[in-house]
Parts: sequence; structure tokens; C-alpha cells
Amino acid sequence: MTDEARWWHLSLARDHQVVHELPAGIEFQQQRNRRLATQTLAARGAAWLLVLIGALAAPRGIRLLAGGLSRPTTGYPKSWPLNLAVGIFLVCELAGIGISGVYGFASSIIHKAPATLFLAFDTLARLIPAALACAFLFHRPRHAWRSFGGDRPIPWRALLGVFTLLFITQEALHLLLQPWIPIDPTGGIDSHQAGWTGLAALLVSVCLVAPVGEELLYRGILFQGLSNRLGNLAAAILSALMFTVVHFYGLYGTISVGVLGIALALVYQATRSLKAVIAFHAIYNLTVTLPDWIVDHSSI
Repeated sequence: MTDEARWWHLSLARDHQVVHELPAGIEFQQQRNRRLATQTLAARGAAWLLVLIGALAAPRGIRLLAGGLSRPTTGYPKSWPLNLAVGIFLVCELAGIGISGVYGFASSIIHKAPATLFLAFDTLARLIPAALACAFLFHRPRHAWRSFGGDRPIPWRALLGVFTLLFITQEALHLLLQPWIPIDPTGGIDSHQAGWTGLAALLVSVCLVAPVGEELLYRGILFQGLSNRLGNLAAAILSALMFTVVHFYGLYGTISVGVLGIALALVYQATRSLKAVIAFHAIYNLTVTLPDWIVDHSSI
């Protein structure tokens, strides 16, 4: 009779209805599941509405991605040699992994680590490497701002078109790979994401901290160094491959992240604006994360 109950509790209860207290609990959870289904459909429907609106801008999205294949790099980033960019990326990425390891150790000895602890370590693990990378490459923050296109406008309509193309591609991949996608009966439940505090920490992490830190390292530095030596397409594929190594989510999840990484690299090269890929990454993460949180953690 609590919101903490999960679907498997309901399944067990249905198998043991000889206990006279269970029918009331079963009815409570069935009503809760109906509300949960409505909320989930609303969240996923909102994502599909964004896809339908973006379909009107799909031609702009195609042109933007095509521009990412052919547009040359100019200015200071063009001078970065491959070994410098890859070396800085690896050093900074290892620093982030080290901080994440400290959080993993701390959470293993703290029963039900609070969401604020997760958010603090997650922020440090993502932003400290990005700050170190900027310190290696730039004398002043304004130099980084200009080099990463901080003063360039964000082409929102073209980004919406790219979002639609990416979303449909990933849905097609899901249908194609469905026989090989394992079902996680727990829904990927993570205790620090529970409740409204967990949701706030999750949204700050995946829609703000992760896009800023990851885009600076993977697209702003790694992709740029690879592109200077190998060209835009090869650099997009190789940087996306490194992106999937860090975000390994099984067969479908890994391929999906790889497609996202290629799209982000081409968007960055076409716009020469880190703001644009950060915004795109944040919107994408929101449409993926929020419906999943409703299913796994929503208190309804």
C-alpha cells in the first residue's frame, strides 16, 4: 500500500491472494499503475510532439549535417596537433574517472547515498576535466569562449531538424535490434534518483553538467584534434567511438550513443559553436531521461 512498491511486488501479490489483506493492496497498485501509464504516455508524447514539429525543419537539419562534413576549421583550433589534443583529452578524462572512482567508493560505504552527494561528485568529475583542458590550451577564459564559438548564435530550427532525424534513426535501430535487447526488470532503478530531490539532481547532471563537460572534451578538443589530421568524417566517427566507450549501455544503447556522437560532432563542425551542441545534447538527454524517471521513480 505504498508508493515504494514496484511491479514485481504486485506480481507476487497476485500469486498469493490467499492472504486476505492483499486484495486492497493489489487494487491500490493497479490504480497507481494506471496513473503511471498516463504520465509516461504524456512524457513520451511530448518527445514525439517535438519530433513532429522538427520534421518541418528536417531539410535544414540535413543541410546542417552536410555542412559539418565539408566545413573547414579556421583560427586557433586549427593549429592543434593530433597528439596534443588526444593527450589533453586522455589526461583530463582520467582525472574525471578518478573523481568518479572516489564517489563509487564513498557510495559503497554510505547506505543510500543522498542525491546531493551524487550531484557534487558528478559535477566535479565532469567540470574539473573540462576546466583543466581549457587551462592547458588557453591563457584566458575569453579566449576559450571565442575559440569555441561562444559568440555565435544557435540555429534552433536546424537543431530541431537534426533532433528529429536522430530520434527517428534511433527508433528504427531499436526496432531492428529489439530481439537482442535484454529487458532489465528493475528499470535501471538508482536510489539517488528517487523523489523530487533525485529528479532535480538528475536534471542538473544530465541536462547541464554532462553536456557542458562532455561537449568541451569530446567535440571541442578530441574531435578537433582528430579533424585537423584525419578530416571531419573520420574524426566524427572516431570521437563518437570514444564517446561510446564511456557510455556503454549494451548493444542498442552503445550504437545509439555512437549515432548521437557522430551527429554532435557534425553539428559542432557546421556551427563552430559549442553552445549549439551543448543545447542539442541537453534537449536530447531531457527527452530520454524524464520519461524513464517517471517510470522508475515517480511518486504518484
